[in-house]
Amino acid sequence: MGYQHLLILTGWVPLLLLGSTVQAQYYYSDLVAAKQTEKKQSTYRLLKVKKINELASLPSGEQQADYQQYTLVSSNADTNKQYRVESGKSIILTTLFDREGKLTEQTEKQIDRLISTRYSRNNLGLIKWIENSVNDRLISLIIRETHNWEYDEKGRPVRMWKRVEQSDGTIDSSEIRLELDAMGRVMEERTFKKGIETDFLYYYYSENGLISDMVRYNKKWKKLLPDQLFEYDTTGNMIQRIQLTGMREASYLIWRFDYERNGLLTEEGLFNNLKQHTGSIRYTYEFYQP
Repeated sequence: MGYQHLLILTGWVPLLLLGSTVQAQYYYSDLVAAKQTEKKQSTYRLLKVKKINELASLPSGEQQADYQQYTLVSSNADTNKQYRVESGKSIILTTLFDREGKLTEQTEKQIDRLISTRYSRNNLGLIKWIENSVNDRLISLIIRETHNWEYDEKGRPVRMWKRVEQSDGTIDSSEIRLELDAMGRVMEERTFKKGIETDFLYYYYSENGLISDMVRYNKKWKKLLPDQLFEYDTTGNMIQRIQLTGMREASYLIWRFDYERNGLLTEEGLFNNLKQHTGSIRYTYEFYQP
């Protein structure tokens, strides 16, 4: 396909986040990201995490004064409530899980906006239906987006139907088709509207079977470039993530992650495309008593 991983260092976002420069990555955003969230919650449950404190700092080490965030985890780890104050704006993110630890709902509340994502599953416990909605009272905006996933007889995702309803009554629909390799891994994601292909995305994998690259054709550069690149440690924890931030300019952001031996995230650092450190978040934890 003409893509070379090592030539691409010249280049987490809700699908309904307006103004995002990140193009759709449906398989990753809908199914893989949900599993990552469930894995992290499983660690919280195992270790009886009660509270996650976050401290944001500038490259100088000085605390970022306009940013505060912490997360409360319920005693049975079925509910997370994340409280964030950024530039004077308060945001509450609530994440719900069922008895088996499966993700069921995420809701972000602000004074004038509500964003929610709800998950429904089939008899095999696989995500069947996702409903995303945005209700912004400030600009009288309501958007409802649904994703209806289909699987083959082995429980592997093969197709998704997307439907977007705007507050003015406008409806837009797309079909997303997935191509699998001999091992059952998703290799290609192609988007169609009225039977015409409008976009495609390739997935590449590391030796341990985790997604390492998500790649699409860049019209300006006339070649395949990555949306995101990932690196992992030997236990499967993500230790680096590189994300392309513009389709016209080959600019990107780099996140680097550190963990404790028990799998809890301790720090994430952000770097620009010059590999200059632009900030960090450090995590500390409080636990329920045995």
